[in-house]
Amino acid sequence: SLTYDILDWLKVTGRVRVDNSSVEFEDKKYATTNTTLTGGSLYGHFSHRETSDDQTYADVLMTMDKRFGQDWTVNATLGASISDMQHRSFHVGGSIREGGLPNVFTVGQINNNNVGRSLSSWHDQTQSVFGSAEVGFKGAVYLTATGRNDWPSQLAGSHSVQKGFFYSSVGGSVVLS
Repeated sequence: SLTYDILDWLKVTGRVRVDNSSVEFEDKKYATTNTTLTGGSLYGHFSHRETSDDQTYADVLMTMDKRFGQDWTVNATLGASISDMQHRSFHVGGSIREGGLPNVFTVGQINNNNVGRSLSSWHDQTQSVFGSAEVGFKGAVYLTATGRNDWPSQLAGSHSVQKGFFYSSVGGSVVLS
């Protein structure tokens, strides 16, 4: 993250977070394994799975913390963000084929008649703009308003009636002490 003070009461901040993970898993069931667990094969069972997940989040914020005279304060934030997530998965597995080499675990050893294969992926992204403002009077009375608009990639298709959505709030508080 980086922060720059434009004025003593106004600053801009940019942040980026990246989180990537990758997993590779193999399941080997040897020739001596109960055939209930090997799909009926006397030669064993083999499966291989790879998954990867990539997540990136970035935002930029402009914040204001300003006093006006003795009685009034304003705290405000304007910002924009992007959240990007990708997932990929590959799997192949099955019983070791008859006539194959027992306890040799490669994809080529798998019986083509009962092999399981899957390849999947997805990519989601949400882009947002948001803001909030709080006006205070004499440190005792506060009025707060917020607003946010999100544009998720799930709504980006040509058949979507709505491309994004807006939500807001307004609140007030009084400090009695």
